[in-house]
Amino acid sequence: MTQTPPPMAPPPAVMPGGQKKAVGLAVAALVLGICGFIPWLGFLCGLVAVILGIVALAQQTSRKGLAIAGIITGVTGPALMIALMVAFLVPVLSRAKGPARRVRCMSNLKSIGLAITFYTDENEDVYPADLESIVDDYLVERTLLKCPSARSSRDCDYFYSPPPKTKEGVYELRSIIACDFKDNHDGESRSVLFAVGSVRWLSEEDFQQELQQPYNAAFAAALREVEGP
Repeated sequence: MTQTPPPMAPPPAVMPGGQKKAVGLAVAALVLGICGFIPWLGFLCGLVAVILGIVALAQQTSRKGLAIAGIITGVTGPALMIALMVAFLVPVLSRAKGPARRVRCMSNLKSIGLAITFYTDENEDVYPADLESIVDDYLVERTLLKCPSARSSRDCDYFYSPPPKTKEGVYELRSIIACDFKDNHDGESRSVLFAVGSVRWLSEEDFQQELQQPYNAAFAAALREVEGP
């Protein structure tokens, strides 16, 4: 008489502890990977999602698809956020360069003005014939003669002309004595140094109006000889 094989035990109602944990990690990886698309918080969520997804795959989870999806979204979310940040910041930083260069240009002319003042104090109020005359003894660095926005090969990016004298024989301190060359800032504006020592940033239109003042006639004529009309 043949023996009847014992009945097979029914499959367990729940997964083994290790497999259940691996599935949980896969699900968590996917959830956090999706959260990786949230700005700022997404970087941390994406990193954790990648780690959990890798761990779940290492434990041979039955939900490999969830783990892989978690890894992919965990990488994609932060990468997308970085791309969006770069796309936003590049134009902002590009626009910020203009004002920064303008400040440096005005600072250069301010230093040149101080050097001219030192020169006149030591030379009985006689102004230097050109800016090269103040480079070695009065100007801290030759690089101050270079406009940060200029793209020329000139040794000096600033035009200079001594101030005229009034009928009383004193220098006209309202006059312009130095300025950017027109092409330094694409012909839109200039840094301008006055004999009194002040520096102003003028649009090209305002600069041309300033040149029409009688006390700037000599400077305007000398500048036209160099730049043309």
